Amino acid sequence: MAEEDTEAAETEMRETQQCIMDALETFKIQVEPGDITRGPSITRYEFYPPKGLRLNKITNLADNLKLAA
Repeated sequence: MAEEDTEAAETEMRETQQCIMDALETFKIQVEPGDITRGPSITRYEFYPPKGLRLNKITNLADNLKLAA
């Protein structure tokens, strides 16, 4: 992959990460960004929620987050 393609992919992944964070923020969930792992067919975005946040609060928003990303 050319260096320009790598930079473009990195920029796109960061923009997607920010879209997910913005979507969570609309539901009043503040998260810190984590690592992004790009695989052959799936890209994994990691986020760090605040202490005490129940996981089901995020998993219940799965469909909304898919639409945002």
